Amino acid sequence: MKDFYLIVILVLATWRLTSFLHAERGPLDVFVRIRTRFGIVHDDEHFPVGYPDTFIGNLMACYWCLSVWVAIGIWVAYLLFPVGTLILCTPFAISGGAIILNERIE
Repeated sequence: MKDFYLIVILVLATWRLTSFLHAERGPLDVFVRIRTRFGIVHDDEHFPVGYPDTFIGNLMACYWCLSVWVAIGIWVAYLLFPVGTLILCTPFAISGGAIILNERIE
């Protein structure tokens, strides 16, 4: 049962972090600044609208592709630092669960 909870935490954290990187502003527009550094253009509401033809630009444009790389990063981090990774991933997983429940209820 422990492995089930671990997978749920890592899956939800992957989904939440991918969503942040792909299209959300994040606290203090931190994810807008990250995307801008990679040449991604945003509209007036900070939503990404233009991606450069680079590896990172193409990666950030494709939610599915980005989620694979985020998942790999989280899995490698977990293999190297299991406790620390779970401590960092759990808030993202809880946030993801809350968003899913909110969308389901509305």
